[in-house]
Amino acid sequence: MKNNSLIILLIFVLSLLMIICIGFMIFGINNKVSFVGKYTKKEYLFEEEISKIKTSLTDTDVEVRKYDGNKVNVIYQNKGKNKEIDVHLNNDILEVSDKGLSNFCFGFCFFDRKVTIYVPNDYKGSFDLDTKSGDIEILNNFNNSFDIRTISGDINGKNLGKNNIKTVSGDIELGDLFDMSKISTTSGDISIDCINKSLSISSVSGEVSIDKINISSDSYISTVSGDVVIKKANDIYVETKSVSGDSSIKNNNRKSDTILNVKTTSGDIDVN
Repeated sequence: MKNNSLIILLIFVLSLLMIICIGFMIFGINNKVSFVGKYTKKEYLFEEEISKIKTSLTDTDVEVRKYDGNKVNVIYQNKGKNKEIDVHLNNDILEVSDKGLSNFCFGFCFFDRKVTIYVPNDYKGSFDLDTKSGDIEILNNFNNSFDIRTISGDINGKNLGKNNIKTVSGDIELGDLFDMSKISTTSGDISIDCINKSLSISSVSGEVSIDKINISSDSYISTVSGDVVIKKANDIYVETKSVSGDSSIKNNNRKSDTILNVKTTSGDIDVN
């Protein structure tokens, strides 16, 4: 009987430790954790004409902002391991990349690093933003061209021009998209205020939610295990296909020259 009590107590203690570890890991996945170190900050100013801003980073958040100045200003903040980045002009392309070895992590990260890119209000160049394990956030309105990629991180943007956006494990949340939009995620939800011109959206395990679409050429939405909800659509024909889900389409114009193809494997489709 005493041995049984000890075994039960041991199982209880091990279970408790496992629950604590799982909880700690979940917290780490949703919050990049940095336990030690002070912030260091470096600033890089460029007066030259720049046609493209390109980042190639591993464990760093990226933020893009407009401001009233006339120079491109890159600010790097670092807390944790002392890691440098390389910021330089290659012809008229501004490149921001890792310097030396980087620590790739998948959600549970002992770092706190961030690159903030300030561009003048009249900046007309394009963006090519890549960070393997970090979030990307685009603030202000940008009628510019964006290529955005991240493996383990969320992507947030306000109003963007032509864009190609991809994340493996992260949510995508966007405002108004003024031009052609190609968006994909493997494990994450996609939420968009308004899409204009055309769209191509794919998600494996995530929902697609769009407040309004106003497209003028054929477009596509595809999910494997996620619902597709469009609250308002312009005068188009919506063609749907779902293996194990319901479809509800209102005000569908079969005579329209513009077709929106919506396909799900195990998800509902709702277009108002």
